[in-house]
Amino acid sequence: MKTGRSWPGEHRRFPASHEACKYTLDRIREEVIAFAKKLPEKSIILDFGCGEKPYYPFFEKKTKEYIGVDIEESPERSQGTDIVIKQGEKLPFSDEHFDAIVSTQVFEHIRDLKFYSEELKRVLKKKGKMLISSAFAWDFHPYPKDYWRITEDGYRHLFKNFSHIEFFYDTNSLQTVLQSVNLLLARKQVERKFLYRFINSIVRRMDHRRGDKKFPANIFVYLEK
Repeated sequence: MKTGRSWPGEHRRFPASHEACKYTLDRIREEVIAFAKKLPEKSIILDFGCGEKPYYPFFEKKTKEYIGVDIEESPERSQGTDIVIKQGEKLPFSDEHFDAIVSTQVFEHIRDLKFYSEELKRVLKKKGKMLISSAFAWDFHPYPKDYWRITEDGYRHLFKNFSHIEFFYDTNSLQTVLQSVNLLLARKQVERKFLYRFINSIVRRMDHRRGDKKFPANIFVYLEK
């Protein structure tokens, strides 16, 4: 089995220095790795909204079974997707089947948000852990649809019966603004790699844990059932 940089989705795990959203992709990688390290060996893991399962290499040594689920309309679905469902269809798993769930950059695209939040709760074991990363201050990106931007209060409401919930961010507000300049340049198809690299270098020098956190590009949600 191919792993590491040879596994599909390398552009997400290890973005190029001129990638417009390099910093956020780097932060997602960091948080996914940190989450994977906390899991016990031989965990049964669900990748919800998996696309091509880009983060599987970080879980490979911890997993007994790693199952990727995506909807049939997903433009990022690939041959590596294990189970394909329709929007609004129940997850085809028994109650409390998974030790852990990971879902990266998916929740903003879920039409039936409350239904699938309940489904994830249903299939997660007692004391099971879940990591969600989702867009907040980000471009409209309909892949295939872009429905929501969810606040901390929104996540607390969706997962109100979980025993633990904790939030982290990829950027502080100033970093978000600077990275948004890169996204704007990319939308305008400005082909000046040095500009992207320059802005990325400034954003990287900042500490996301400092400064105002009211305007993060993405929110990371850590949950325990």
